Amino acid sequence: MSEKDRQQLLQQLRQEDEQDVTEEIAAFEEQYNRELISPGPSTKTVFGYAVTLIHSRSNVDRKKGVNHLTNLLASDQDNRDYLYFLSMGHFKLEEFAAAREYAERLLVLEPNNRQASALRAISEDKLRNEGLVGMALVGAAATAIVAGIIIATKRR
Repeated sequence: MSEKDRQQLLQQLRQEDEQDVTEEIAAFEEQYNRELISPGPSTKTVFGYAVTLIHSRSNVDRKKGVNHLTNLLASDQDNRDYLYFLSMGHFKLEEFAAAREYAERLLVLEPNNRQASALRAISEDKLRNEGLVGMALVGAAATAIVAGIIIATKRR
């Protein structure tokens, strides 16, 4: 996994976040709702709607997209596209452990998939950073508690 691949994926994700997909979401939602009346929305419609939702700037939309993809994955566990976009959706929701898990599942199917490798790597980077921030916060809180105890005992 090269640093270049990581940077390209991060750039792609930033560019996607800058795009307004409101019209695309509305079009897929309309098609999805039309198909609900008949026997149910096609897999193609649900997938397109879910991917468009994941590309939204709204976390509410992204969660809906992840939910639709999770339902699709239940009937097709090894679908490369479902796994990839679930990983991407969880990453955009800052659910980095889930993002890494779906990227790893995809890598079992396609060990040389550079996008999945990059997504796994940047998810791991984010998890490591969250861990360091968490440890720093715990350390700061412990320091504050000890300082408070010392101040309290000196005032007596």
